[in-house]
Amino acid sequence: MSKLTIAIIGATGYTGGELLRLLSDHPNAEVTQITSRSRMGEFAHAAHPNLRGTPGGNLQFIRPEDVQGLRRRFPVPAPRRSG
Repeated sequence: MSKLTIAIIGATGYTGGELLRLLSDHPNAEVTQITSRSRMGEFAHAAHPNLRGTPGGNLQFIRPEDVQGLRRRFPVPAPRRSG
């Protein structure tokens, strides 16, 4: 079985970081692109120190519009602010 190639759109928050952590260890998934408007060019482990030394932690944030080569996208929604 070939690996599913994944991009995480909005990977800087808690949900995106957990998704990156979980998918980094998944045998049938490969996260190849992560996005952030506020951390473009930084490595994932800068936003998520728990990912330092992992394949996911070594990915660099890119702009969402620069994601390429994927059939499906699963954006991580921004958290809602409580009132």
